[in-house]
Amino acid sequence: MAAAGAALLARSICNAPLSHLIGLRTDASDDVHVQKSIHVAAEAQEVYECWRNLEGLPRFMSHVREVRKIDDSHYHWVVDGAPGQTLEWQSEITADLPGELLAWRTMPGASIPSSGVMRFESGKDGTRVHVRMSYCPPGNALGHTVAKLLGRDPKHQMDQDLLRFKNFIEARRGTQDRPALRETETTRAAAS
Repeated sequence: MAAAGAALLARSICNAPLSHLIGLRTDASDDVHVQKSIHVAAEAQEVYECWRNLEGLPRFMSHVREVRKIDDSHYHWVVDGAPGQTLEWQSEITADLPGELLAWRTMPGASIPSSGVMRFESGKDGTRVHVRMSYCPPGNALGHTVAKLLGRDPKHQMDQDLLRFKNFIEARRGTQDRPALRETETTRAAAS
């Protein structure tokens, strides 16, 4: 009886079918989708080059421990997972337009399947970076909710990573600007 009550509570908190909460996902529409944008006081090419240097991402992405280049389009990632755990996977660059766009996806068998695209939009006073990402957390919506409770919500981490990136690149240029983060989130697997 207690298990049934806990299941109903989890279902109401996550606003998702019970089958999705326990990991019985049916298709990619169960993924969590995140979109974010930030303005950076730097040229689009410089912003792109900083992101394209994947091995340098741990400088401003706090949960990324290491990114190791396998070849020109494949990389091995090591990131912080649940407290005391690390996750590893391989990814590939699926589109690369210098100064404009960078897209990726994880390789089959990844512990957290994901894909995304970054667009770099030049403006008169810098670059607007647009990020769109989809991922399937372990345990689907329930896993996403648990990650949020443990302070490991990828949406929140993306906010913090983008702000650290902005500060990192603007400090290099000596043009510290006020953080300007705009967030648009869409989730199908879990309600925020």
